[in-house]
Amino acid sequence: MRELTLRELTDKVNEQEKLIKESERTFKAIFCINPVPMVLASIPEGQIIIANDAFYETSEWTPEEAMGKTMQELGIYDNPADRIKILTEARAKGFVKNMRLIFRNRHGHRFYSSFSAKFLTIHEDPHFLAISIVDMGNRLGDNEVLDDRRTND
Repeated sequence: MRELTLRELTDKVNEQEKLIKESERTFKAIFCINPVPMVLASIPEGQIIIANDAFYETSEWTPEEAMGKTMQELGIYDNPADRIKILTEARAKGFVKNMRLIFRNRHGHRFYSSFSAKFLTIHEDPHFLAISIVDMGNRLGDNEVLDDRRTND
């Protein structure tokens, strides 16, 4: 096996850095333009690191208000116990897929969501990528009884 020259080694490092930057740009483009609400949160704190426009449009929070906050602080969970349910399943399987939940926007309006999430490691730090397909056709009225959704799960 021949040894690499300093120039060849430098070229390989530069090529790898270029591929990483290209991959980051691709991920960011897909994340930002996606019409499905997405959030990347820190673990274990659960602070929002980044969210896409669809999240802000659905939740009606602004980036300035939401960044660094947790979903609990924003009042997103209709049932606060759902967070435990999500984390329990995610820890057991490494992901959550199509969990039917009810979320609230900033004004307290409830809506059904099909929630999926996965643990990720980014720059050696644990994160949680959450995706929520919102069923706006089934937006719930403030006075609607939600117990029947929970008994049908």
